[in-house]
Amino acid sequence: MQGSQAYAKALAKAGVLTGEEASTLVDGLDSVAEEWRSGSFEVVSGDEDIHTANERRLSELVGPVGGKLHTGRSRNDQVPFGVPIKPSTVTMPFSTRGHCVGLPVERRIETRIE
Repeated sequence: MQGSQAYAKALAKAGVLTGEEASTLVDGLDSVAEEWRSGSFEVVSGDEDIHTANERRLSELVGPVGGKLHTGRSRNDQVPFGVPIKPSTVTMPFSTRGHCVGLPVERRIETRIE
């Protein structure tokens, strides 16, 4: 959820979403996350994976703006954020000129927002 929230903020900063739309998405994602934490989230027929389930539920909660969350974003971009993480303690590998180096996820998220 944190990755999607960061992405919503980045879309607003880029002028793709309004500030109000981004806030609506961030708040809606908080609600979806709370449903997962409390065990009340319901996966339904037609949910292909966790990403489509989250987007479906988000749209149910916030309306059509929920569909804007993945504007310009592929599922491959979401994979690093598909598991619960603590950004300050997890390092994501990435390749630069054939060398694998680590970049803390928190820094990676902040870099994408900037």
